[in-house]
Amino acid sequence: MLPPKDPEGQDTLHPELILTTEKMTEILDKAINIIQDWLVQEKSVYHQKCVAEGKQLQDQSVEELDENLRK
Repeated sequence: MLPPKDPEGQDTLHPELILTTEKMTEILDKAINIIQDWLVQEKSVYHQKCVAEGKQLQDQSVEELDENLRK
């Protein structure tokens, strides 16, 4: 692929700034891998947070039930 030219035939873009299909594919592959790694990590963190919050809510419910039974 050649850089675009102005009406006088001069290059308007440095040839090294043009992305080839291979380079663009490489950039997109890297981005997809980074996003996938981030999603897996976030899923793990979210799961741990949900388990901890569920346990906390369960403990609070048991305490509340015990307190109501004592009354």
